[in-house]
Amino acid sequence: MAASATPDPPQDTGDPDQVERDPAAISAAEQLDEDVLATDPLEEGMDPPEQWAEADRFGVTPNEQRSAATLDRRLPQEEPETWPDDQRPVEIPDEYERTEDPLDRDEN
Repeated sequence: MAASATPDPPQDTGDPDQVERDPAAISAAEQLDEDVLATDPLEEGMDPPEQWAEADRFGVTPNEQRSAATLDRRLPQEEPETWPDDQRPVEIPDEYERTEDPLDRDEN
């Protein structure tokens, strides 16, 4: 049976590390001192996002990705296109005919 290899303990030189000598790092830590702030800055936590991420939608798991979502499931997710009033698409009157574009032709 082979002896298990144990990691070497960290070598302490006795001198302060660069982080310990960095005044910016020290002052940043002092800015979060609970006694100075009279509150814990991390106590409030974080605000959740307004809308949850994709995690609660269909198609996240491998099984869902292999199967297609039904039309009944996809239709409610559709959102209509909206434009500001001054940028609304222009309706083309019926009196104008669509001309055939040579690039649209299928040349097989």
